[in-house]
Amino acid sequence: MKTVKVKTAIIGLSLLLGSMWAKAQQHEVSVNVGGGLSTLNYTVETGKQKSGMGATFGAGYRFIIDERWSIRSGVDFAIYAANFTADRDFSVTRNNVTDYENATFRLETVFPQGYQEKQRLTILQIPVMGQFMEPIDAYNKQKLYGAAGFKIGIPFGGMYKADGTTVRNTATYEEEYPYTTQTFMGFGAFSPAESKDKLAAFKPAFIFALEVGVRWALPNDMALYTGLFFDYGLNNIQKDAKNQFVEYERTANGGGVSVNPVVKSQLTDKISPMAFGIKVGIAMGL
Repeated sequence: MKTVKVKTAIIGLSLLLGSMWAKAQQHEVSVNVGGGLSTLNYTVETGKQKSGMGATFGAGYRFIIDERWSIRSGVDFAIYAANFTADRDFSVTRNNVTDYENATFRLETVFPQGYQEKQRLTILQIPVMGQFMEPIDAYNKQKLYGAAGFKIGIPFGGMYKADGTTVRNTATYEEEYPYTTQTFMGFGAFSPAESKDKLAAFKPAFIFALEVGVRWALPNDMALYTGLFFDYGLNNIQKDAKNQFVEYERTANGGGVSVNPVVKSQLTDKISPMAFGIKVGIAMGL
């Protein structure tokens, strides 16, 4: 008898859920694009960080709970950009550098014309957000919406570009005499070519996300979304900050100086993505 009651309850619950599912449209898929301020936030020991512009595009899915509440997810690609600039005669000093004869010295690298570097990073994002909607017309067609939640971001496709500029390297040994002409050891004035390379190895990003706007009803169960979005990175995505900004590389008969990307060096403290802009999407009910 107890088994019959359990079976009856399960069948009744299944019919109820099926009836609720059939009552209203339960799913919505969409594509979206957006743009605005989209930058890599970081602090530097010297020089200045300047925010850049970027873009986002992707596909979304919305599970509709009722007329007001729903849950959103999907896949987005977001492009972040930033610039680092340093004024004329910007300098970096390193102590206890070792040359090819194992003698230690102090290395001072001066950028007489300043230094400029551009960074760009693409992050694949998976959002999980709750959405609330409120009708703004008598026909219950146009609705204000607000969404909040989190995104998990997987960084990839990073690049940096540094303008070619003159560098002047001075080595000072124990006798306190400056060496400035031993070019075979990397001391003196050099004009390196413009450098451009990939930025790799960043940690996953955890992002707090907000979005507000209007959902405009269109024929055939379609809708247009227009709104503003704000994304704020909660963690430091910098994976390897052990590199010196100015690196001295010994060779068998001398040495040379190279410059690492700012966001991969000890000049930066914490790196996190941040974006604020406009987003437009087209959605279709299923």
